[in-house]
Amino acid sequence: MDQDLYDTTTRQLELNEYSYKNKMDTLFFFQMVLFSILILCLFAYGVRMGFFSNAMFIFIALILLAIDILIFVVRYTYSTNIRDQSSWDRRRFAYQAPTPAAVPYDFSSYMFDISGVNIGGLCKVPAGYNLVKSSS
Repeated sequence: MDQDLYDTTTRQLELNEYSYKNKMDTLFFFQMVLFSILILCLFAYGVRMGFFSNAMFIFIALILLAIDILIFVVRYTYSTNIRDQSSWDRRRFAYQAPTPAAVPYDFSSYMFDISGVNIGGLCKVPAGYNLVKSSS
């Protein structure tokens, strides 16, 4: 009973941590967007007062927009493709082949004689051919 409670509590802690870090990641992105808007507001005021030209304002706006889009795309692709879905801090490597499970028995030493088995002709052994290795 205590082990089930421990497992449930541990899993809930992992879920809470994942949710918290997901919210912090979202907050980071929204902060970057807010900073970009704030910088654009300052440049818009500068354009209105005659400190900057309209072309410079558009250039700065495009750069900030590109940075915000880049941040979003990198965060989204990392969360979707690389980040492990069960733990926020763990990475998932898709290019690694899964480790094969250990086979408890060595079946290579067994010899099977299927010469008498006939399943619709699928296992028919040609005449004169013996599947069982003779022991020397």
